[in-house]
Amino acid sequence: MEKTWALVLGGGGGKGAYQIGVWKALQEYGVVQKINAVAGTSVGALNTGLFIQGDWEQARKIWGMVDNSSILMLDKAKYLEPLKRFQLKRIITDGVFSNQGLLSMLETHVDFEKISRSRLIAIATCSKMPELQLRKMLKRQLDPTYFRLNGQTPDKIKAILLASSAIPFIFDPVEIDGSPYVDGGTADNVPIRPLYNLGYRHFIVVNLDMYHRLPREQFRDADIIEIMPAHTRTENIAGILDFSPAAIQAQIERGYKDAALTLSARFSREEKPNFLKKLKQLLPGKYC
Repeated sequence: MEKTWALVLGGGGGKGAYQIGVWKALQEYGVVQKINAVAGTSVGALNTGLFIQGDWEQARKIWGMVDNSSILMLDKAKYLEPLKRFQLKRIITDGVFSNQGLLSMLETHVDFEKISRSRLIAIATCSKMPELQLRKMLKRQLDPTYFRLNGQTPDKIKAILLASSAIPFIFDPVEIDGSPYVDGGTADNVPIRPLYNLGYRHFIVVNLDMYHRLPREQFRDADIIEIMPAHTRTENIAGILDFSPAAIQAQIERGYKDAALTLSARFSREEKPNFLKKLKQLLPGKYC
């Protein structure tokens, strides 16, 4: 029986374009059709939605439309008002940037109904926000909530994806079922756990953060292929909020190259149909 694989997409802001390049390599090495479950955190959750839709070209075009101004829309009025009144809780918990750019992109390009009906298991990680516990947020000590997207309403899927990518202090928390949630990366940036608990033991893990490595010792019986960009600390931090077209294109290219190199050790590259070869097979012998 052929192995079934699960795909895990870590969080990392603008570095998420790297996962689009990895996806291209997964197609070329015939791995995509072996995957029947995906879990993502933050930008990895957004890419989970795109992966579930199954259209790599569309995903690449969507990322091609992203830039800093469309994602990082500064909401000065919302931030300065509580600062004037010294409303400490809002200063600490609310974001400086509006999520309207991301919301507009989701509503325009994501088919929430298709995600809800998908036969592929789809999970997005969020962090339930505590009552003004700044220390826990900074130290990534929040508890993860793993939302299964299958069977959810379009509005709830939209809220989950927004919440999963609501980086604390950058974007506002998002309410789900009456409770505020923030970026899943504050609790579990590489969400292999929910898929492992469902019984999966073969994983492709795309980890965008080299300083928060996958705890392999907790999954000793699992076959894990980890694909990760090599960054310096400066590049790692700066890349999170770099949505410039040049940076995105570079991330896609790097993701493709890294994934192709890693996958080539385990999988055979699928050859594209050769038109001339097929034509020769159809022609009489004297033309061959």
